[in-house]
Amino acid sequence: MPPPEAAAPPSASASSEAPASEALAEGPHDYRGTLGADTSIAVHLVRSGAAITGAYVYTAIGRPIRLDGNLDAGALALT
Repeated sequence: MPPPEAAAPPSASASSEAPASEALAEGPHDYRGTLGADTSIAVHLVRSGAAITGAYVYTAIGRPIRLDGNLDAGALALT
């Protein structure tokens, strides 16, 4: 998995609604945005069936934080 800070150009804003399950197609997805007014983040998610893996990073710090989750009845749950 490539580090989120090396992700492709933004495809969605983290301050917007989370992607609907039908928008989260199989494969990798990269998102960039802000939390609040000035906390920049990047998220890298990979969907394989119902399983979701990935990481997010506070771009000022640069240390990835692992995410695991699943899609269940159209709801995305991450830990």
